[in-house]
Amino acid sequence: RLMADGADMVLAEIEVIDAHGQRCPLANDMITFSLQGEAEFLGGLAKGAPDNYVGSTNLPVECGVNRVLLRTTDKAGSVQLIARSGNLTPDTLELRTHPTDELNGLSTCLAGNAQYCRLDRGPTPRHASYKVTRIPLSVIKAEAGANQDDVVNSYDDNEMTEWRNDGLRSTGWVVYTLSRPAHLSEICLKLTGWRNRSYRLRILSEDNTVLWEGETPRSLGYVTLPLKIGAETRQVRLELIGASTEQEAFGAIVELEQGKRIDRFDDNKTEQGDAKDDLRIVEIEFYEPAVS
Repeated sequence: RLMADGADMVLAEIEVIDAHGQRCPLANDMITFSLQGEAEFLGGLAKGAPDNYVGSTNLPVECGVNRVLLRTTDKAGSVQLIARSGNLTPDTLELRTHPTDELNGLSTCLAGNAQYCRLDRGPTPRHASYKVTRIPLSVIKAEAGANQDDVVNSYDDNEMTEWRNDGLRSTGWVVYTLSRPAHLSEICLKLTGWRNRSYRLRILSEDNTVLWEGETPRSLGYVTLPLKIGAETRQVRLELIGASTEQEAFGAIVELEQGKRIDRFDDNKTEQGDAKDDLRIVEIEFYEPAVS
């Protein structure tokens, strides 16, 4: 029940529907609300206007729907919320608030009494609600074709650092030594310029078995490369085997940080060699399949 205690609230949803009662997802109509009775109109929220329509009785729907809040007063009675918009058929929500008992200024009605627990799903399962599908392996050391002192940046769990070669394709390689031998199943990579640069890479095991070869997909961050599962290996060689290609793949998506490219592609251009022979690794992670 809706209590007239000056604190109980109603979240009223308004939808623009068609003749069949289906919501119109393309509707962006401006709705004018009017409230009568023992309640206070708190309003809703929508994009636009200087204050995003906060507290306004004029509120547009977005994708055909929006919501407004009403708060009861301390007097019981009827409440009418009327919604109108242009040539659309208006609608009215009718409610009634009920008096609340009080003792020495304190209410004897607990809101939680009307909020029943749902137990139809049963008890918490004894087993895990998820399934482990892969196990990470740590890197204990790495050897690079250039800038050896910086190669740790490629596996330091710090997305603000990177390793890069010197712009020569012959130096575009890194050999990683893992904490133990494993049948690798996946490598997860974050490469500088991930939005628009695709790197031509080859990944080899310690016996020179090709685990993966191809062009890395453009992404909004990390990419996962599925590996050909072969014999156990403790060392993994990642090497650049061709010029990278560039094409913006997410032009309609704007990064949150303004005035700066988050993928750092424009930072620290190479001073020698060909920029397309740059190999720049922000982070690399190695995984083996979990034993079921």
